[in-house]
Amino acid sequence: MSAFGMAEDEVRRPMNSVVDLEIIQQVAQKDLIALFQKCQGDKAIVWDRALANPMNLIATPKVLKEHGVVRMIQLDPGMALPHDIPETVLFICRPLVQLMPVVATCVRNEEKHRRRRKFHLIFIPRTSKLCEKYLEEQGVLPSLESIDDLPIFLFPLDKDVLTLELDSVFKEFHAEMDPTGMHHIARALVSLQKRFGTPSKVFGKGAAASYVFSLMQNLKQESGSFKPQISGVGMDYMILIDRQIDPLSPLVTQLTYEGLIDEFYGISNNQVKLPEEKFGETKTIFLSSGEELYAELRDKNFSAIGGILRSKTSKIQEKLRQKERGNMSVTEMKQLVQHLPAIQTLKQSLSTHTSIAELIKAKTETDEFLSSLECEQELLSGMGTEKINSHIENLCGKKAPLNTVLRLLLIQSITSGGLKANILQHYQRLIMQNYGFQHVLTLQRLYAMGLLRLQGGSRYTTLRRALNLTVCDVSEINPTDFAYVHSIYAPLSIRLIQHRLKPSLWANLKDSLLSLLPGPTVDEDTEIPVGLISGKRSTKFTVVVFIGGCTFAEISALRFLAQQDDEREFLVVTSKIINGNTFLKSLQEDILSVQS
Repeated sequence: MSAFGMAEDEVRRPMNSVVDLEIIQQVAQKDLIALFQKCQGDKAIVWDRALANPMNLIATPKVLKEHGVVRMIQLDPGMALPHDIPETVLFICRPLVQLMPVVATCVRNEEKHRRRRKFHLIFIPRTSKLCEKYLEEQGVLPSLESIDDLPIFLFPLDKDVLTLELDSVFKEFHAEMDPTGMHHIARALVSLQKRFGTPSKVFGKGAAASYVFSLMQNLKQESGSFKPQISGVGMDYMILIDRQIDPLSPLVTQLTYEGLIDEFYGISNNQVKLPEEKFGETKTIFLSSGEELYAELRDKNFSAIGGILRSKTSKIQEKLRQKERGNMSVTEMKQLVQHLPAIQTLKQSLSTHTSIAELIKAKTETDEFLSSLECEQELLSGMGTEKINSHIENLCGKKAPLNTVLRLLLIQSITSGGLKANILQHYQRLIMQNYGFQHVLTLQRLYAMGLLRLQGGSRYTTLRRALNLTVCDVSEINPTDFAYVHSIYAPLSIRLIQHRLKPSLWANLKDSLLSLLPGPTVDEDTEIPVGLISGKRSTKFTVVVFIGGCTFAEISALRFLAQQDDEREFLVVTSKIINGNTFLKSLQEDILSVQS
């Protein structure tokens, strides 16, 4: 690595060098192109809005254009297809019945105006008999030239992260008793094992984890034993984490660079849209480890970012000044010329990330942010959890964003083991008075899911002490504990993983931990046929599956663990990347749609 990038002593060992996730992307792209090739000539794609960005991770607009796609349109209620689109129209959507009226309306409108069209319907990841039945009842099924499925369950976000892009599996499974998402997750994990091998051990905690494990076992029995398509991987562990065992961590403010970008601006499938104040216009930026500087910055606590940016800028400026002064030998000049492209790339990255850091710095220095962060950290430390919180009261009085209020309210509820009846009633009155009576439905949903509840003994207090969940003296610049991702709080989910992977820690706490966390436990050694056992690897490879979503801060904490253990690497599989706001939105989306 060049002297203009990461210094040698700063080189971070990759969290996953075992599995090449590009293979998943390449196979999915190949299957997509095969479907396109069934349709001759130019094509228009009508995208399910929720698939447009994830599918960009599989096939870029450039690739689609190379295979005849000349127009892309969002599938929205009340829409009509433009007149000037090609004859061939491909609807690509999830197998959701609520999307079918839009498809049916588009088809009927085109037939009503007697426009010559060839309609094709592609479901991702599987076809749906209910959807087909609806289209048949609407009389448009005969108008479809073909109905296919494209079994894409996993979307590679980075070299160490796969997402299923399932927004609401936590709510669907735990509140609505709908296991559809669990079936998708189980199929995705079995397909991963067919490609890279079966884990020697499986650990899981929570009802959803147990359900997914049972489905995986059934699917593997149905398909019989299989030989991994790629040999030599040797999956050591698969760990299944049900978000229900740790609903607290998504609610806590992320304080890593990547986490704060997501908190303030929202990262969607590696893309973030930033305001014009630093860029002259609204700018969409692609974020991934393919950019060397971002790979170094993203997992750092934001307090460390300014120093890194200044240091790298100074190094470049000094090298260029030496060149201008002519203080270089011929050999040094040759090396500089060779590195000029890398220097220009780094200069552009520095400019971009300095602007982003300035945007974030301005937000994190406001009284509103700092006072809410102080309140949050006091609650996490067990301070003032038994009384009405004056900061939450003030936020309601100022009509601060409701999610800001709800996040702190739920943190207090979880850390205190529930709220006293008079305190809960007081908060409910404040919310209804300041935000509208309709939010009683939101509070009822949170209450039904156990996130908001009456006091009944605090498991968190015991877990906080047993797992050292709050670390007051953690260094944000040179951390020795992954609590730095929230400055004082170590995500419970990652502490559990850390303890499970260390036999000495696990032996002392296993029984008490598992009794404190909700839901059944899976702890199984997997029987692998002798002929299918991969050769011995020096690196232990662990797949961590988050059922219900995970945050960028949790991923950063796992990457930190990988840096501390030279013998272990991780691959994250998550139903969705979430933060406190998107987590709450997923829990109340159907309520909000009714209210609007």
